[in-house]
Amino acid sequence: MLCSRSNGIRASAIALTFSCASAMASECDGHPVQTVEFRGRPMTVRIGNMARALPENSVVVLGDSIVARWPKPQLAGVLGDPIVVLANGGDRIENTNWTLTQVDQSKARTVRRVVSEVGTANLTDTGCEFVARTRAYFQNLRRVFSNAKIYALNIYQKGLGGRARVEQVRAANEAIRSAAADNNIAYVDIHDPLENKCVGQESCALLEANRVHPSQAGYDLFTAVLQDAMRRR
Repeated sequence: MLCSRSNGIRASAIALTFSCASAMASECDGHPVQTVEFRGRPMTVRIGNMARALPENSVVVLGDSIVARWPKPQLAGVLGDPIVVLANGGDRIENTNWTLTQVDQSKARTVRRVVSEVGTANLTDTGCEFVARTRAYFQNLRRVFSNAKIYALNIYQKGLGGRARVEQVRAANEAIRSAAADNNIAYVDIHDPLENKCVGQESCALLEANRVHPSQAGYDLFTAVLQDAMRRR
């Protein structure tokens, strides 16, 4: 069974993509899906070097600009030190999966906690492609950090009035939730708390003017949500 292509991720396609054998085989429409990719930027090289030199008993943060811009002292206050941020603006799931291939395995076994936030840059993928990349990434995440408590943040609504790619975000979050559950990873919902305060507003104090990145108030909210998730796990 192969996944049919669509223009981005559609909520109505969730049942199809989750049962799609081609997604598990990292193949869609008879074409292979690249689940690991080296982005080739100077920051990518730096992140690879950091991944190979993790301190023992560290905390790791993975993802794109959303977590890269999260104030490190604020993260450390919740997660503890030493904290290593392996995040790069614009990274796709397959780029973050490449980062995992660079992690020193002997040091990875000592990592205490991991926070992951991926997927925004993949919202133009087909449903099958997104599921394939998400499954491959979370399987690898759990394999690499086998002893850590892992927290997977979902994707929040962006764009004017929080209306950008609404169906795609919902379907992507269901894919993240499912893959996290399959790999004993805690699913952390930052979408709904932000949506409850921002959707429909032309401006929102929780987001910067670009309606993409959180403001400090937004990071305060995300920190509280993450802290609550940690208390429950």
